[in-house]
Amino acid sequence: MEQEVRDEKRSWEQRRHPDDQEIDVELLAFVGRYATELLKWDIITFFGRNPHTHDTATSIAHFIGRNPQAVMLSLGDLAILGLLRQTRVNGQIVYHLTPNRALRDVVFRFVNCQDR
Repeated sequence: MEQEVRDEKRSWEQRRHPDDQEIDVELLAFVGRYATELLKWDIITFFGRNPHTHDTATSIAHFIGRNPQAVMLSLGDLAILGLLRQTRVNGQIVYHLTPNRALRDVVFRFVNCQDR
């Protein structure tokens, strides 16, 4: 019986297409938590491609071609979730990517998946 189980596993592995890849569960969870709408997807992509950016909601909205009010709300949501940080510079709120290395790595994987 044990031999049959091992043979079945091998048989299944042999039927896999060579281009099949394992699902990145961490990336899937990241999308479900942070990239819950297209606007947040665009914001995360912007910061993934520009990880050292410190900028205002208006400026970020301009770069991604979105409504500044909507961008401001989504930036606030992502800051509450800890993906972005908010600081005040010259009286304006400026957003930047979290310094958390694990989260930054997932952001970079997220962007790299789009670039394939």
